[in-house]
Amino acid sequence: MPESVVASRTRIGYPDKACGQLDYEAEPGVIIGKPGLGISRADAPGRVSGTTA
Repeated sequence: MPESVVASRTRIGYPDKACGQLDYEAEPGVIIGKPGLGISRADAPGRVSGTTA
């Protein structure tokens, strides 16, 4: 499930025989709301519609 995004305190399922210990980590993410190329640094925040960790 490396591509899963779940809310905090959400139970996740995994195969019992997968490993002896479940490893987890948080990754920051940026949700881009508007496409574009050659966007200036000053205009970039206007393209972001959300973030996740």
